[in-house]
Amino acid sequence: MKQKDHRDILILVNSTRLGNRSVTRGIKNYHRSYFYSNKRWVMHTLSRIIIKSLENASHNTLYDGGIGRVGREKLAIAASKLPFPFVNLYGGEQMQGLPQVGTDDIAIGRMAGEHLLSQGFRNLGFLGLGSGGVSTRRLIGFQQAADKRNIKVINGPVYFPADAGDPASPLNAWLLDLPKPIGIFAVCDPIAATTIRASSLMGFNIPEQIAILGVGNDELMCEESVPPLSSIQTPDEEVGYHAAQILDKLLTRAAKDRRSGKKPKDFCSKAIKPIYLAPVGVKIRKSTDIIATEDIVVAKALKFIRETIGKPTYVDDVAGAVAVSRRRLDERFHIAIGRTVFKEIQRIQIEHAKELLRDTNLTIDAIAVLSGLNNRIKLTRTLKQVMGISPGAYRKQFRLFTPAATR
Repeated sequence: MKQKDHRDILILVNSTRLGNRSVTRGIKNYHRSYFYSNKRWVMHTLSRIIIKSLENASHNTLYDGGIGRVGREKLAIAASKLPFPFVNLYGGEQMQGLPQVGTDDIAIGRMAGEHLLSQGFRNLGFLGLGSGGVSTRRLIGFQQAADKRNIKVINGPVYFPADAGDPASPLNAWLLDLPKPIGIFAVCDPIAATTIRASSLMGFNIPEQIAILGVGNDELMCEESVPPLSSIQTPDEEVGYHAAQILDKLLTRAAKDRRSGKKPKDFCSKAIKPIYLAPVGVKIRKSTDIIATEDIVVAKALKFIRETIGKPTYVDDVAGAVAVSRRRLDERFHIAIGRTVFKEIQRIQIEHAKELLRDTNLTIDAIAVLSGLNNRIKLTRTLKQVMGISPGAYRKQFRLFTPAATR
């Protein structure tokens, strides 16, 4: 039998979802740029991830490897029995020893909480898809952030698509009873968009009374929402890239074992530690773009800090702008947002620098200046202090398969 000059790869994702299309793009980008083997990949995408798909694949001699999202134990068991290596695109606990890459859902929840708290909200609500899975993990992270300010998250009803247009729906009743102003974290963009529609139909002002944050940063959905939806961007392409990298290593190892007459090692092993990638950041749009604090002085100071983002800003500058002593302003900041003035300046500068590192090819020196951090040395020192990583290393995480940025 003639040996194949390629490898057939099964891709099990729901390609109707933007995030999954980005994952697939990451897989293809890895294959084009960095694959070890000399054999090209031919990808076979099945959009419906059902037990029958996996059972059929187990009897199909076509496939050499697979990548897909299996989040239920029954599916994981079926995937573990496949006669070829399969990488699970899942952010929960490792199942059946499958090699695994996913987004860190707890970190997403923490990021959501930190964002809404930084906007001044002291009431926080959560909307998910029920108990278990991604909703539970994101709620855990959200509550972790809230715990730092001794705030109890208010859980909403399980999402139902028709809620936005139904005056008697549990969602509408929940929104009506919530303390205002409140920041709501929805587990995904579709739920967030539904919540915006429901809130608007009920006459609530967004974001003044209800601020809403989603996950996924589906740009079409977010921009078409009224008002536009703020959303946490997830590292979907990077997830696909790392999954393809792991699969390529497993395929190469198996081929080497076969050439040497050895039986290929078990493809499912807890020795292969899951990879959880952190969320990229919050894309702030109108739905959360507000300073929700009753302290007029703090609101004015925060506005000054954000408006001077491209300039070196010091605590004395902020205190002078609001005509309050530095010590008193620090006290009011701590009450309102849980941070000192210096920490808030640093947070905003770092977030701006991270965005420029991810999304532009500007030099690190230029980014330091545009972020108000003066020079490369100060940017490097501050980023390492806050995140434990250098600007170049941070940028590299998002340039795995794109032309190298100017160093």
